[in-house]
Amino acid sequence: MKKVLVFLNCIFFLAIFLGAFSLHAQERYPTSQIELIIPWAAGGFTDIAGRVFADELSRVLKVPVVPVNKAGASGTVGAAYVVKAKKDGYTLMVTTLSTIVLAPLMLEGIPYDTEKDLTFICKIIDAPSGPFVRMNSPFMKIEDVIENARKNPGKVSYGTAGTGSDSHFNIEILQDAAKIKLKHVPFKGGGELPPAVMGGHVDFASTVVTSLLPLHIAKEIRILAITGKKRLVSIPEVPTYFERGYTQNYLSNWVGIFAPAGIPKLVLDELTSASGKVSKSIDFISRVEKTASVVDYQGLVEFKKQVERDIETAADIVKKLGLSPKK
Repeated sequence: MKKVLVFLNCIFFLAIFLGAFSLHAQERYPTSQIELIIPWAAGGFTDIAGRVFADELSRVLKVPVVPVNKAGASGTVGAAYVVKAKKDGYTLMVTTLSTIVLAPLMLEGIPYDTEKDLTFICKIIDAPSGPFVRMNSPFMKIEDVIENARKNPGKVSYGTAGTGSDSHFNIEILQDAAKIKLKHVPFKGGGELPPAVMGGHVDFASTVVTSLLPLHIAKEIRILAITGKKRLVSIPEVPTYFERGYTQNYLSNWVGIFAPAGIPKLVLDELTSASGKVSKSIDFISRVEKTASVVDYQGLVEFKKQVERDIETAADIVKKLGLSPKK
């Protein structure tokens, strides 16, 4: 009988020890390398922003944070990889409004639900977009475009990276706000827009400002206004739509951090805290501002509310224009 009691006591204390060990292990995160999926091609804005964030996050968490590009289908290829990853916090994703808001509205057959299958961690960056013209254009400010369009309905042409892009939606929002009618000319990508504008093929175009910064500084183009509520440090002379009285919910090309749904709370808390520290880093802020973007940290709750607003805004435009999802 005594042997049985001794054996049972050993089992009891072993269980306590293993439980304590397991709890301690769970309380330690991270202990190894983290993979940061960038669902866009190398060299673009999201790739650059993701790599800057990975560099700073690795310093805070004291483990390597390794960027991995998995591009395709407006970021949904990489997102599909992330939602199937282990729910342990060692696979994260950095992506934009296009992947989370626009792709589910504009593409068919996406094999996941972004709001149900992903954990929202935080928003870290806002990348404004805006209309721009060639330097010899008679449009010196956004009011000039609006005034001309009122006098010539449907005649003033503008280019975007394609139907259903964030810039296309933003100009649609501006049209409704200003009560004007413009002529949309969709292109295959943002890279085609500066040559089209400078060559006089469209009166103006709109795209993310990060890609326009060198041309604006070189005075080859002129940016007329930007989305967002604050002017950019890199181009302080360019006003915001808000300053001009157009205060609608424009779709800034924000950058956010995500993980698979169902990661442990302690992992989520650690990632949220670490990301908040990164957003306050002077070096991080400086590096982001050089890309014509702004650090705009939002925690999980606030970030999800913005995404919900953006989905509502974009869905209204899709309905208004009668756009059909692409296969």
